[in-house]
Amino acid sequence: MEPLEREAQRLEKRTRMGSAAVMVSALVLLDLPLELLCLRFPLLFYILAAGFGYAIGGRVSRWMSPSKSVANVLRVGARIIIILGVLGGNILSFYHPPWNSKCSWRSCGRVLGPGLLESPFPAPPTSCQNLSRCANEYRYSDAGYRALCQHMEERGCAPP
Repeated sequence: MEPLEREAQRLEKRTRMGSAAVMVSALVLLDLPLELLCLRFPLLFYILAAGFGYAIGGRVSRWMSPSKSVANVLRVGARIIIILGVLGGNILSFYHPPWNSKCSWRSCGRVLGPGLLESPFPAPPTSCQNLSRCANEYRYSDAGYRALCQHMEERGCAPP
């Protein structure tokens, strides 16, 4: 393989990965205001966004010729979106609505751990009272409800 071909493949792979990161970061930035409405995107959406970004990265790599000014604008824009996405991801990871807020029941799906249909960001710390509230207010599947009851039993909480 010639050095120019190898460099082109390396650029395409790097662009695909960057495009995937931009798409995931954009989804994080959309997820931030949705938190105010008690909504969050599930993990499945993040996986699909990354796959879509990786898929379109091949086309984007053709625009990334070093001599084009469009490429420089795309690079700067992508870096800004990725940096903002990382900051937004940190906010979503560490900010949890208080358990006494109207949005607290949304965290109940994440109490048992990650899942494809749950937000990829961690749930807030829980107490027995919060777990009991989740058992009464959140719609778990039969297996999820049994897992929650087992989790409560392991922690020494009273059954719901």
